[in-house]
Amino acid sequence: MKNIMPAPALTLKNQDIITRVKRRYIISVIVTVVWIAAVCVALGVFKIGMDSLTGPGALIASAAIPMFLLKPYKAIFDRNRTGVVESVTLQNKTRVAVTDKRLIELEPSSVVPIVTLIVDCDDGDIITKVYKLNKNQHQYADALVNYYKSGTIVHCYRGIEHPKKESNTVTLNNIEHRLCIVCGNFDSRSHTLCRHCKSTFVD
Repeated sequence: MKNIMPAPALTLKNQDIITRVKRRYIISVIVTVVWIAAVCVALGVFKIGMDSLTGPGALIASAAIPMFLLKPYKAIFDRNRTGVVESVTLQNKTRVAVTDKRLIELEPSSVVPIVTLIVDCDDGDIITKVYKLNKNQHQYADALVNYYKSGTIVHCYRGIEHPKKESNTVTLNNIEHRLCIVCGNFDSRSHTLCRHCKSTFVD
């Protein structure tokens, strides 16, 4: 991958986003620690010996639940990254219903868009993000495809789900919009905060 500038850190203007990310990490770590401590107490109460396979097995299996759901390790290993959009594709799929164990295709109004974004990051990782949308979100799907064009440089911020391209703009209905990296919605540049999640924009 070609040399590209590292992702810039969020500024004081985006303190609300920084605080949100920190809070989520702190909560995930606390819940994980409390969960594992509770499992250890339960093993002691029920006198499950750690010298047998039952005790360690139960501890490992129980600890894996918050690790998988909350991913507390991201508080240490997650960081800002920069990447290049390798591809962005839009597929339209028809929802089906199951009736008497048979698949019945629904009417064309039930066609739902699916946008798949693949980003090649500067650290060698490949990020694949799939937007499974509702049947009334075709305009949003088109906006995503226009925003994340192949070859576009994007910044992936620590603890944030939606990558942002360097020029955070896309034209929708002849009006310039920008992406909210927190919730992934597009808003006109006339708005100073995201109308959906009230977060600040990263320009």
